[in-house]
Amino acid sequence: MRAARLGLMLLLLCAAGLFVSGSAWAEPYMAVREGYKCSKCHVNQTGGGMRTDYARAYLSTRNAMKPGLPESGGSAPSMDLGNGRLNPYFAVTADLRADLTYTQITQAKSTVDFNHAATAQTSEAKNGTGCSSCHASNGGGKRGEVYLQMEPAPDFASIVISQSVTPTVSAREQYGLVQNLPLSGYLKAGLFRLPTGLNVTYDEPFVHVNQGLGATVPGLETVRAQGVEMGIEPGPFLLSLSLTNPEDLSKNPSAKRVYLHGYAVGRLGLLGASYYYDPVSQDDHTSRTFNAVFAGTSVGRFTGLVELDNVKTKLTSSESKQLAATGELDFLISRGQNLKLLYEAFDPDTTVTKDRRDRTSFIYEPFLTPYLQARVGARYYKGPVQADVTKPNVNNAKQIFAELHFMY
Repeated sequence: MRAARLGLMLLLLCAAGLFVSGSAWAEPYMAVREGYKCSKCHVNQTGGGMRTDYARAYLSTRNAMKPGLPESGGSAPSMDLGNGRLNPYFAVTADLRADLTYTQITQAKSTVDFNHAATAQTSEAKNGTGCSSCHASNGGGKRGEVYLQMEPAPDFASIVISQSVTPTVSAREQYGLVQNLPLSGYLKAGLFRLPTGLNVTYDEPFVHVNQGLGATVPGLETVRAQGVEMGIEPGPFLLSLSLTNPEDLSKNPSAKRVYLHGYAVGRLGLLGASYYYDPVSQDDHTSRTFNAVFAGTSVGRFTGLVELDNVKTKLTSSESKQLAATGELDFLISRGQNLKLLYEAFDPDTTVTKDRRDRTSFIYEPFLTPYLQARVGARYYKGPVQADVTKPNVNNAKQIFAELHFMY
């Protein structure tokens, strides 16, 4: 009974988050629904990027509406071409996303786009920059990535490479990984994505792209940096610490970005927190501090998640504070069919009244096969009216979209 009450309390907390506060993420609701840590389904212990062998098997046997291909029966042990496993030492997988989007911005002509770029309109909601300023290859439109994992010592040492192939060709992640150390510890070194609470997203950004100093500081969920990360994963817990180069390393060569991230997850749900310090630039004494708390639980067919973010940007003579929050409620219609209600809110300056922006999304997500996910939905943007009422009011808009996600 105590466990049931705790689960109910967590669910109520998540539901409250839907109404009091915002950003989209990859698929953490699936981890909360199953009681998994990120490393169960991702090679990267803090989530995102290449999927593990288990994740690919899970999609085939437990998640998708239709099962995947059987094992290939090749001569190499553990070969499974249907899931990207060439042999015990080498795996290649990929993601490709495409979309069709209808957008109606107040006082502007409606548009219909295939593979539209992330919102490029100059927006007061984005401190004068569009999403594409910070998300050249993340958010909106066609995106493709190829993942490679080479394991000279399976389940102990590996090299992981993530390469963007569209809309730009660029290295996303390149790191060496040693795992299964004491306390289920790991050590990572190279170029990798920093964890940001639940906000690990392929979705079009809304909240985190706004956090910081416009185009000079990328949205948090897109930050990838050179450095080292170490962590432990005993039982249901994860605790990680990363030290990486700041974005403006040439102006601040001795300083390092610090990120501390931890959570506990089990059948009752998820509870975690993140802390992030970024010495952006020594020249103008700019620094940024990010704090987040997040939680989630699953009861029957319902899964709820909530995250609260606090961002402080410090300049030589001033300091600004931003608040953001996300609430998500997922309903499992049947195997392979998820219905999502997502509410996101962002306050770009807590000293200014009536400047909050929010976005509400209703999304249907069927996993048609282990290799194909579809998403169809509607979004409603709401925010303050811009000073010049004759210009498109980019803070207030409606969107209807359809997406296909091919994964191998």
